[in-house]
Amino acid sequence: MKIGAESQGEEYQLGDPVGVRTDSSLNIYVADRASLTIRMFDPDGKFIRDIGRRGRGPSEFLDINTFEITPEENFFVLDRGNWRYKHLTKEGDEVSSVPIDQSGTEW
Repeated sequence: MKIGAESQGEEYQLGDPVGVRTDSSLNIYVADRASLTIRMFDPDGKFIRDIGRRGRGPSEFLDINTFEITPEENFFVLDRGNWRYKHLTKEGDEVSSVPIDQSGTEW
């Protein structure tokens, strides 16, 4: 299986992947900083959908730094561009958004 081959469409292209995770159904999720999405592929590598998009609102990112799949198989995303931790469902709906504490940050 290949994801991101030149012969594949734009939905398979990755500009700056920062993490790859799988769920219990073996679906593949790739967080991509360039597109600011989490790309979902089935176990055979077929593109299913993008989760999230660029922006400052619900289910939107400005800088995906890392992500994890929770035990409930949702996503926990560190978005330093928006200075928030975001909790999203696999369908892309935002469950919660918590500000990152910057009180101890030195610039």
